[in-house]
Formats: sequence, C-alpha cells, structure tokens
Amino acid sequence: MIVRQIFSATPYEKICNQQFPREAVKSAMLKVDNTVLTNAIDQISHADSIQNYEKYLISTLFNEANGKTFKENAESRWADFAVKRDLGRFNA
Repeated sequence: MIVRQIFSATPYEKICNQQFPREAVKSAMLKVDNTVLTNAIDQISHADSIQNYEKYLISTLFNEANGKTFKENAESRWADFAVKRDLGRFNA
C-alpha cells in the first residue's frame, strides 16, 4: 500500500477529507519507518468500525509520518511544561 501511494499517477490524494498533492503524500510515505508503522498499527488496533482499512492505514501513516518529530519531542516538552507549572513559573 505504501509503494502504491509513492508511485501513484493521480495528482491528488484524499486523506481525512482533504486533498493533498501527490508530492506531499509521497514525501510522507518515504518518511515511514519502523516507529511510524508501529504507532500506526497501534492506533488502528484501538479503532472501531473501520470501513476501508487501506484508506485508514494510509491516512494514519500520513499523519504519523508528518507528526513524527512532534511525537519524538513530546516527552521532553511535557517535562519542561511540568517543571514550569510545578515551580510556579508558568500559568496554565
């Protein structure tokens, strides 16, 4: 499915009810690694009533690949927030 998305000839792909240019989808699919795939499979295993598994997987991979850097740094951002919050230097 990933290879099919990379080499597709269609100019746009509909992901999460939005049209994305082929190059954006191709770029995201090329970023997929073991971590992205594991996170996507974990998300799918918790989802109910999936109608189209291929579309759901592609959209999940697309979102995971584009949010990978954000997720990798989430723990350190959370720790920074918690320290500032607990020391009273940050008003949430």
